[in-house]
Amino acid sequence: MVAGSRRSRPVFGIGYPRMEIASHSPRIGRTASSALLVLVFLSHCAVGFILYRGRVVSRWHMCDSDLIMFDAPLVFALVAYASVLLSSPWLRPRSVSRSFGLAGICFILVFLSTWFYMVLALNTYGS
Repeated sequence: MVAGSRRSRPVFGIGYPRMEIASHSPRIGRTASSALLVLVFLSHCAVGFILYRGRVVSRWHMCDSDLIMFDAPLVFALVAYASVLLSSPWLRPRSVSRSFGLAGICFILVFLSTWFYMVLALNTYGS
């Protein structure tokens, strides 16, 4: 290079990588979010089924409380669904209406998973 001309390379040959706005593909984000939703669904159903079995068959004393039996798994599932949906890169709430929509989806998912494990538990062990 000629002295006094501009260099086209960075100083000392150190190049800096270009920063991209979307570093991960949206497909990976959807797959991971879907897998986490299925994991939350299955874990909520498993915990509810085990607690119902403990109440009906094994007569666990901790399952005598309706708070532990029904409300605690419901609240934990609601928080888990909300954290998965709100942290998803493809469902980020950008407005108030989208936030309310995601909250509604969380309540629907909690209802479906509660209904699913109660149908299984009631058909297996009775009321």
